[in-house]
Amino acid sequence: MVLRTLLGGGPAELAPEPILDPGLVVLAGTRALDDAEADYAEAAGIALLSPDRFDTAEAVIAALRDTGATEVYLHVDLDVLDPSEIDGVAFPEPFGVTTAQLTAAIRAIREEFTVVGAGITEFAPLRPRGGGGRPADHSPDRVGTRTMKTGPHRTTATRSPE
Repeated sequence: MVLRTLLGGGPAELAPEPILDPGLVVLAGTRALDDAEADYAEAAGIALLSPDRFDTAEAVIAALRDTGATEVYLHVDLDVLDPSEIDGVAFPEPFGVTTAQLTAAIRAIREEFTVVGAGITEFAPLRPRGGGGRPADHSPDRVGTRTMKTGPHRTTATRSPE
């Protein structure tokens, strides 16, 4: 989990300075944590809001208020949505939130807090033209990739052949 690195649990060279305080994190709509993730979230004091608390956006707003934040970075993994709402996520889980619930929560967050950044992830579209319902092939030999190498005095970029 990338979030774990931001909280200081990943490779030291990837951790931000300062690391993110877990008391500032709200995981809303989460329903598929493995045991180790759930144990960590509980021990670290990360707020977890299950999809059934999305009847209104107020639970999300209240959880964010409880952190004391006035600015938020909004990260949406699309697998928070119920599979009946979206195709093309790598790990669909039943009983997610609806698109209407998610957009209402985002709208409410924008009304109350300053959104300083946002990301949307976990989209894995199906293969076009008879791909058999499997995610599209995004392997490096199929898609141009960029590799960045950085050091104290250099930054280089390479691109794979297309």
